[in-house]
Amino acid sequence: LKLLHPHLAREPESRLRFAREAKAVARLHHENILEIYAYSQEDAAESYLVTEFIAGPTLRSFLLAHRPRFPEVAAMIGWELSRALAAAHQMGIIHRDVKPENIMVRGDGTVVLCDFGIARILDKDTVTTTGQLLGSPAYMAPEHIRGEPQDGRSDLFSLGVVLYELLTGVNPFRASNPAEVIFRVRSGQVIKPRELVPVYEPLEAIALAALALRPEDRPQTADELARALGDALADLAADRGAFVRPTALADRIR
Repeated sequence: LKLLHPHLAREPESRLRFAREAKAVARLHHENILEIYAYSQEDAAESYLVTEFIAGPTLRSFLLAHRPRFPEVAAMIGWELSRALAAAHQMGIIHRDVKPENIMVRGDGTVVLCDFGIARILDKDTVTTTGQLLGSPAYMAPEHIRGEPQDGRSDLFSLGVVLYELLTGVNPFRASNPAEVIFRVRSGQVIKPRELVPVYEPLEAIALAALALRPEDRPQTADELARALGDALADLAADRGAFVRPTALADRIR
């Protein structure tokens, strides 16, 4: 059960936007997207979402616990998330806050993208009245940080950050303070994963393409990214006999 924070719930506009966004996101039915069962109406005194319960870890917990890194794990998770984004983008819904804390894993190993539209519910203009960016700068696309219009390619950048972390165990824009993080994101300077750890080079190429500074240099759709990751999974299976099934991911989590 997710409730709109009281200081926002007191504002009629916030409640209205919450209800409209919840209605839009509730139309998303995909195995890799958190299911919404019910939501408050526009004139409700309290704003809420009722979602499925997932008895599993967040991807952040998984990253902290899972050593060493396996390319098939990264490819499987990235493929499932890109399919989820493809389904949302086809309906005109941009996530805007793709990060490990908003990704969970069901008991059967299925990866689930959560909190669709929450960033847009909280603030429609990217920057709050206090001048702070909403969300996590280390996962934001450069155009998001600059306050420019976003589209599905902005989500792909965020997914590229997640994929980089799955491959290396570190965030490509890690820094000692938020200002430095923002500078690194806007500069587009990314250390190649192979300089940090041994990597499967086709996956490295996919992650770096998603992290391109300019949206036009990234994969143009989530479907395109999903196909690339699917091809990488197939090659891993052929070359190494690596698993390509969510149930095997569930076994590793357990």
